[in-house]
Amino acid sequence: MHNQVLVGEAVAGASAKARAHVESLIANVNKQTFDLAEALYEVKKNGYYTDLFSTYKEYTESLGIKARKAQYMTRVVEVMNDVGIPRTEYEKLGIAKLREITSLDPSVLYKSPVDGLETPMQDFIKDFVANGAETDLE
Repeated sequence: MHNQVLVGEAVAGASAKARAHVESLIANVNKQTFDLAEALYEVKKNGYYTDLFSTYKEYTESLGIKARKAQYMTRVVEVMNDVGIPRTEYEKLGIAKLREITSLDPSVLYKSPVDGLETPMQDFIKDFVANGAETDLE
């Protein structure tokens, strides 16, 4: 006997259904990542960890999250709040790009080595977020 191979519409339908499912899972992971980042920021900002732990690092490690991950997730929310960019705008960039962008200090001035002009670093951060969806991480 020969096995019947599904072709055409049946394969296309299964493929589309699988893709939609994967896209849904990715969207949920991304949303949960930023929900977690905001929750960690709130805990750190308000000192909610101090009743049981000496440091924020001890608190995050007790949750099973690596200290470095908690640090950069908290930093993303902190910097975006400091420069006034809402989550709806920065979330679409993804955590990898935001880690790079928020490594900048929004409180400093950048002095151009060419002409000596000073520009607030937060202007660069805002521009990176505004154009980040179309820009590669590199």
